[in-house]
Amino acid sequence: MKYPRLWWRLLRLSFAHQPRLALTALAFRVVSLVTVPASGLALRAAVNASASGAERAALIGAAGAALAYSATSVVEYVGLYYRHAVVERVAFLVLDPEINRSIYEIDTMDHLERTDFLDRITLLRIGPLAVLRKPFRSSRLVPMLKVFRE
Repeated sequence: MKYPRLWWRLLRLSFAHQPRLALTALAFRVVSLVTVPASGLALRAAVNASASGAERAALIGAAGAALAYSATSVVEYVGLYYRHAVVERVAFLVLDPEINRSIYEIDTMDHLERTDFLDRITLLRIGPLAVLRKPFRSSRLVPMLKVFRE
């Protein structure tokens, strides 16, 4: 993790300003940690049964794999919706006003004519979206759960 303090602050903002959406997005990530391996295990059972010549077991395994894959697709799609909803709401309703407030507190207007300053502001507005998306990815879920346990 490259910027742990920033990541932690943005995660706290997500849970402080959109607790239901953040918990729902996190719950869908946890469920996807179960449905993805389940589809792989069901598919392996279907392939092993068909290789051994057990037609009925192969059909049951294939039906289980199709069901698990369908569940995975639904969980991923709905989880993506909630993840985007929480990220965009926090970024646009909380972070953008904070960035604008910091810009408006500068006394002079010279900074608004400097391209390097405007480039940095653009990075500030785009950066939190990318950083906020990371906690809701499966690869970041286990370290995040360790943090919540502490």
